[in-house]
Amino acid sequence: MAFLRIFKVPKNQKFEYRPRHWDPIKDEIDERRRRADERRQQGVEGAKARIASELRRGAGRGMNERYRQQQVFRSNLILFVIVALLVLGAYIFLQVFLPDLLEIAN
Repeated sequence: MAFLRIFKVPKNQKFEYRPRHWDPIKDEIDERRRRADERRQQGVEGAKARIASELRRGAGRGMNERYRQQQVFRSNLILFVIVALLVLGAYIFLQVFLPDLLEIAN
C-alpha cells in the first residue's frame, strides 16, 4: 500500500474565503434599537436604565460642547496672556540689565 502512494499526486487543498462586510454604523444603530426596545418593555426599570445610559453617554452634548468651547477659549486666552507677559518681561530685562551685564563682562 505505501508503495502505491509514492506515485500518487496529492490534491490541492481548497480554501474557501467568504468576505464579510462590517458596517459599524449599522451595528450601532441595531444595538441602540435593541436597547430601546428592551427599555420600552421594562416600564419603571426601563426608565431608570434609560436615564443611566444617557448620563453615561453624555446626553445634551450641545450644552456640553458649548461649555467646552468656552473653556478652551478661556484656556487659550490665559496661555496667550502668560506668553505675552513673559515676552514683555524678557524684553524689559534685556533693556534694563543687558547693558550693565555687558559692562561687567568687559
